[in-house]
Amino acid sequence: MIRTVFVEADPEFRAELYGLLEFYRNFEVAETFDDVNLACDYIMAHEVDVVFIRMDIGDPSRSGDGSFLASYIHMNRPDIQAVLYDEREERAFLAFRLGAAAFFKIPADPMDFQQVIGRLTYIYGLQQYKKDAKTRSLMVKTKEGYHIIRFSDILFIERSARKTNMVCVNGQSIQISNYTMDELERILGGGHFYRCYQSFIVNLKKVTGLHIDSGKKSYTLALSGFEGEIILSREKHREVVELLQKYYSDVRL
Repeated sequence: MIRTVFVEADPEFRAELYGLLEFYRNFEVAETFDDVNLACDYIMAHEVDVVFIRMDIGDPSRSGDGSFLASYIHMNRPDIQAVLYDEREERAFLAFRLGAAAFFKIPADPMDFQQVIGRLTYIYGLQQYKKDAKTRSLMVKTKEGYHIIRFSDILFIERSARKTNMVCVNGQSIQISNYTMDELERILGGGHFYRCYQSFIVNLKKVTGLHIDSGKKSYTLALSGFEGEIILSREKHREVVELLQKYYSDVRL
């Protein structure tokens, strides 16, 4: 269930929101507030997934209004999706500038609201997948039996001399026999893993550098805690750079 909070002073519209969300069955309304400060205190201290906020609730000259609350949530709890709504459709631009995940005009049009719900559900699903990926595991068969390896512990996988080896962050190398490279690529896909060469799958979160040999026109990746380097296909060089810049690098040059 998607844990939801309402910040709405009008009891009639609050009831309407309840009715709209009840149709989708995967939203659980945890609390409702008619005060921006009380709502903010609750949201900062509890597990919340989505907050529906009327933009003009509260007093911007005193304790802040709905717009202020959405901005505060975006800065301090970016994992929470704030949905702003207002009678003026032109305020949509401001809503997205404040970091809102969605905006709708009231009175609520059912089709517009359905699009909002679709976006919220999609983003929530991605967030859950990302959380699950940290604890997801893979059972691999070896000569000694089976190993259960967490995705986060895998540094890279190499196929060489008809053998598939999984190298972990602790330096352990495990020879696996129950998966092909294509199968491993499908299983690990979306969990920060990338097939950078026909015989290599790397954990992009462990990449510390990308080296270019202009003379040989070759590319390699450096990984945290690994002394060697991993071959990077020339055809995939640009895509890897874009992935690293978009998802894993805090500094752009």
